[in-house]
Amino acid sequence: MLNRHYGLLLLLAVMMEVALVSLHGTRQNPPHVVEFITAYLVASLSYLVSCYLVINKNQAYLGRAGVRFIWSMAILFRLTMLPLDLQLSEDLHRYRWNGMLQVAGGNPYTAAPESPSWSHIQDESYRSIPGKQLPTVYGPVLEMVYAATYTITASVTDDPVRQAWFFKIPFALIELMVGWALVGLLRVLNRPPSWLLIYLWSPLIIVEFWGQGHNDPLVMLFVVLALSAAVSCRWHRAWNWLSVAVLTKLWPLLLVPLFILHGTVRRLFWSKTTFSILALVSLLLAPYWDGIANWGATLSVFTDGRQNNAGIYAVILAISGDDYRLTTAVTIVLLLAMLLVLVTLRWGIVQGSMAAVVVMLLLSANCFPWYLGWLVPFIAIYPNIGLLLWTTLIVLSYHVLIDYTVLGIWHDSFELRLLQYLPVYAMLLWSTCRLKYRVRERLEKST
Repeated sequence: MLNRHYGLLLLLAVMMEVALVSLHGTRQNPPHVVEFITAYLVASLSYLVSCYLVINKNQAYLGRAGVRFIWSMAILFRLTMLPLDLQLSEDLHRYRWNGMLQVAGGNPYTAAPESPSWSHIQDESYRSIPGKQLPTVYGPVLEMVYAATYTITASVTDDPVRQAWFFKIPFALIELMVGWALVGLLRVLNRPPSWLLIYLWSPLIIVEFWGQGHNDPLVMLFVVLALSAAVSCRWHRAWNWLSVAVLTKLWPLLLVPLFILHGTVRRLFWSKTTFSILALVSLLLAPYWDGIANWGATLSVFTDGRQNNAGIYAVILAISGDDYRLTTAVTIVLLLAMLLVLVTLRWGIVQGSMAAVVVMLLLSANCFPWYLGWLVPFIAIYPNIGLLLWTTLIVLSYHVLIDYTVLGIWHDSFELRLLQYLPVYAMLLWSTCRLKYRVRERLEKST
């Protein structure tokens, strides 16, 4: 029986690998977006069936050999994606420019790529840099990684495009560390070790972080380490990891109320934890102190009309008559209200954190595919068919590249957004109703 299970998983893994290999056939400029979406969906179908098997078909405990098999195939998938060109996103060119600027003595929080004072470092990679008019929106931890990576890559090659490609290497390696950290969290929460497949075999994780090299694995690693420490009641360590996560990207700030609730205020304030956090924050901010005040002003630009693949935000925007400021205010109020609800529900810190991230992404004005990577470690702990489906259908949002790469127009199709979000909302609603039914059933049995 066990051999048959392995055989089926192996067949699904081979199907995934074939689909991932076929992504290399879309390496064109402009990219073959339709072919890319098709191959991704094929890989995702194999992935979803694999998730179903390890969750529902008595394969939860495959043993050490099963976990080694999951890891082996996961590494093969990643190595298949690593050589892929940067065809779906220009972000790595921005990472490189931020690193090059710092090596040249500039501050990424005050200088933008189009700044006249830094025109002397513009090269053939300049035209591919997104957000040329804005200083950086990334946290200081990422900026330090950019500076170190540029120093190394500049010693390897003088080709700006090749240097940008090399920026995917550190984040790819860090992504493997996320999987390693997730092993510990699954163990502490008494989850089947084979559920690691949900994370390791995710096409979203493989394509976005190994194929396209996005920087999110760094913040994901710090969040997983913070949650692991919190679940183990190592609150001093948990708060320090969470502080570093916030200084990588700001969204982990949403988790602070949940950490306070579970860790108690006494463990945070007026203790060694307070002073270690202050020391850590000061150390990380020090190199950018003269420009860090501009960080908030730069981020505020994204609340005034920038929108891509929005879900609930787009609905509120339509109701408000395209009033972006009002829509942003309403979504912030909704987000804060949901955080208050999560605090009062007193869920476990991991489950509450997962819900906070889900709500944030559903309310976000911008929901790029790689943003959903933040959710996948949580789904490996609390599997949810609606969220798994979202990580699959999010690839439809890449349709904007068809017009953008040819005409320079960013056109977000309302019909394709419906095709993406309606099944996801339906499955999330179904799973929520099913959970309420189970809770009511247990209450009735207990009485």
